[in-house]
Amino acid sequence: MRVSIFAGFHLCVIAVCLMVATAASAQSSPADYVEQFAQQLATEGPASAVDQLFATNEWMHGNRDAPDNMVHQLSHVLPMVGGYHNKEQLAATQTGSSLVFYTYLFLYDRQPLRFHFMFYRPAGEWMLHNLSFDDALSGELEEAHSLRTLHRTVP
Repeated sequence: MRVSIFAGFHLCVIAVCLMVATAASAQSSPADYVEQFAQQLATEGPASAVDQLFATNEWMHGNRDAPDNMVHQLSHVLPMVGGYHNKEQLAATQTGSSLVFYTYLFLYDRQPLRFHFMFYRPAGEWMLHNLSFDDALSGELEEAHSLRTLHRTVP
């Protein structure tokens, strides 16, 4: 009886240690940051979403110009594009194991917005390196289509 209680106690200790180690080693991935940004942008607005994303980079913490400018731009654009529906990843590019660049299409009622996220991991945790957005994708798509059509008609 004593042996089984002692063995059960050890199993509980091992299970708790594994859970703590897993939680300690779990860190947000760039995709997690994008997901959180999209959810916060839709539910809490640009200030909360931008602040949370920029908070991943302590070097950007002291300089409020970039996040304030992004909040200002988004606050102006979002009311004009309507309600948020979803997002689609358009591209992902990774250089080495420490720098990734994602492009997402955020789908709104009136038109999509294209967001570019660059994340950097110098030693351990991912942090935002750059964030931008634009609404030029439809024009670029039309231009690409025209060029492709033009090349097909040339003998």
